[in-house]
Amino acid sequence: GGYYTRPPPRRRHLPSPSDAVQYLREFRHTPCLMAPAALAVLLAVALTSLVGLALALPRFVLGLLLGPLVRRSYWLVEFVYRHRLAGWGHVRLMEIAGRSAKKKGGGGSKKEGGKPSGHSATVDQRVEVVPGRVYVHPVPQFVDNLAYLVVCLPPPDTRHLPITAVLVDCGDHASALEHAGAVYRRHYEKEHPRDDGRGEVGIELCAMLCTHRHHDHTAGVRGMVRELTRARAGGESGVAITAGSAGNASGPDGDDAYASKPGNVVVAGAAIEGVPGCNLFLRDGCFVPLPCASSGGERNDMNEVVSVEAVACPGHTRGSLVYALRDRPAPCVAVDGGGDANGKKAKRWKRPWERPDRPGRHAASSHLFTGDVVFTGGSGVPFEADLERTSDDFLKNPGALRGKHGGSRIRPGAGALSTERCFAEVLVRADGPWRDGSAASHSDGGGAAPGRGALIYPGHEYTTDCLLRQFHPRNVPPGGEWTRCPPSTFFEVASSYFVAAHRRALPAGQRLLTVPTPMARELVVNPNYRSLRRRADHAVRALALWYEYGCRTRLPDDEAGGGGGAGGNGGTRDAGSAAGPPSVFTTVFTSDLDGVVSDLRSSRVDRRSAADRIDALRRRMDDDLVSRRPVPGRLPDHKSVYLGVVALCALGSRPCAATASDASVMGMARPAGGGTDLVPISRRR
Repeated sequence: GGYYTRPPPRRRHLPSPSDAVQYLREFRHTPCLMAPAALAVLLAVALTSLVGLALALPRFVLGLLLGPLVRRSYWLVEFVYRHRLAGWGHVRLMEIAGRSAKKKGGGGSKKEGGKPSGHSATVDQRVEVVPGRVYVHPVPQFVDNLAYLVVCLPPPDTRHLPITAVLVDCGDHASALEHAGAVYRRHYEKEHPRDDGRGEVGIELCAMLCTHRHHDHTAGVRGMVRELTRARAGGESGVAITAGSAGNASGPDGDDAYASKPGNVVVAGAAIEGVPGCNLFLRDGCFVPLPCASSGGERNDMNEVVSVEAVACPGHTRGSLVYALRDRPAPCVAVDGGGDANGKKAKRWKRPWERPDRPGRHAASSHLFTGDVVFTGGSGVPFEADLERTSDDFLKNPGALRGKHGGSRIRPGAGALSTERCFAEVLVRADGPWRDGSAASHSDGGGAAPGRGALIYPGHEYTTDCLLRQFHPRNVPPGGEWTRCPPSTFFEVASSYFVAAHRRALPAGQRLLTVPTPMARELVVNPNYRSLRRRADHAVRALALWYEYGCRTRLPDDEAGGGGGAGGNGGTRDAGSAAGPPSVFTTVFTSDLDGVVSDLRSSRVDRRSAADRIDALRRRMDDDLVSRRPVPGRLPDHKSVYLGVVALCALGSRPCAATASDASVMGMARPAGGGTDLVPISRRR
């Protein structure tokens, strides 16, 4: 038949051993043989897993131990990088990288047409600050560094006066001198020839302003001082370099800021920064004394036409400064024409806002040399800010926001929040003291936002990198920033990158700079300023919720204590149930009744007024706590309260110093902590 009545003998049905494949398949499905093999495989997998876990456990533990140390790797930049050996290595690497990039771009190492070498063609580029007097020239250095030469031409009706200049961030003194000579020959040699035979460069460099102490911004300071001192010691030109009309702001010792320095060269930096060769130590908000060249009763006083204010923005370094150049004399400078040592009256140049061809007073133009604080489309790394915890960065860790509430700690000096406060400081102080209550700053009607007309001069040519980074997939998560931005912002950033990439894609020696950048554009393309705008939205929403559901229920003071209103609860109206039909019991607010009793005992109200107030106590129970039913999701919650408080801190408070001693030296706000955790918020700011 077709079935077995007994278990079939499998051995009889085995294939021939000559058919090896089929023979092996039989053994593959034989339980008595494969069960031990499967068990052996399981044991091998378990043993291998245990070995792997044993090997991975030290790495896991090591990661836990090294994590806090890795997050503090910025300490290397703050404490190790400052030494000369580290600076020497950094400068040598940048020089090698610059030569390699030049050869790779096909530029070679030869100069063309007498133009200086550099990563960008900048000799023909200049920005007018004061027409006919003050101009800014960018100076390329190393691979992507930028210095800036601010020149001041002598008044048109003077003779034999040199062009004075101030250099912002001297990373390489040789390239700066070379570029200054090329700028002089290209723009000024025809109208201001040099006839004293003291060298090729027709520009008297008198001061160097250092934004911070990093070597790529200060490595050339000492070399520049030596070169200028040697050149000026070679002969007498009859020209005296002093602080001019800013002499009264030189310091408490009464010494002139320039005449008392070797070679009449001022090196300015933050008082706490430790800039190499620094001999003028600045505090937050002080105005830098600018050079004045005088000879024969004539003078070229830079202080009479422009001013430079030091704005402290700690974060990238503890003493980072932003220098604000404006076409206004400093408030401490009295512009009266002056005179020489013989009492002869110097000729006074008519300033731009007093010229007849410019009726009225125009707003001060600001030129902000931001160093590594603000880049076009980005910002510098806050190496020396407080350590930012993972729970403080809501972009990288959105889940951390769920655990925040109105009592959560805010660390205003840490990481991204420290950077945003510096950005807000740059924006608020861009226009200087002339914006407040001055007709000179309201020629547009007084409604313009502060700082929008300023120009930003960063310390590096990082524009393409900063803009492209905003489109990187890691920085554009689903539901990220671009989904909350209007289309105009996206296209403005994209078009700015398109223009910048084409400028930087030109052959070596012909590349064009992408700076300076107008502040109005930076408010759109820079993610830090967009973040400040979101902070403002958070602050407005939190304040609106508070006014809607908290402050609106507070009565005016005259009603709180007078007749016909609620009594001694300070004017705060409390909730109650609706009044029903007449009952044996009447419910009133205890605070209201206590207020009436207190006023009667002190004779502040008469009996009739007291009776009216008592009669009104029952109707007080009919008042609603809020004026209308709230829309779902619009009541104040922990998230909105916390974001609103953080926004007020970022927008309403000035950057604080890293330590209490820094705050005392620089004239800044003390860091929160210690005896108080209060952060002062300026309502006006």
